Amino acid sequence: MTEKNDKKRDPPISYRPPAELRAEFLERVSESGLPTNQYITRCIFDGQPPRQKRGSAVDRKMLAKLLAECAQIRDGLDRLEVIASGNPDVSHAVEGAARHLEEIAAAVMQAAGKKP
Repeated sequence: MTEKNDKKRDPPISYRPPAELRAEFLERVSESGLPTNQYITRCIFDGQPPRQKRGSAVDRKMLAKLLAECAQIRDGLDRLEVIASGNPDVSHAVEGAARHLEEIAAAVMQAAGKKP
């Protein structure tokens, strides 16, 4: 009688996250760019979840373009303030817009993986 060559893989160990954490789990797996099995393995055995995957070149170009646009808008605000020098309403509006623009630029930098 011939010997049975048993080279089957072991049965998988399944993981079913609690219903309230399922969406967050799937989002984290997606952001990591790894297959689910590899993500779980790294989380368990490496002690910390893997880094997020790098954005595509198109994403980086878009973020760079947004940052350049923020700089151009800021320059325009500075010119506007010079033109309307002495008008406290314009100065106040420009300062407020500049603060919002700085927040947008910081968010773009963070999305690009850079420190603002």
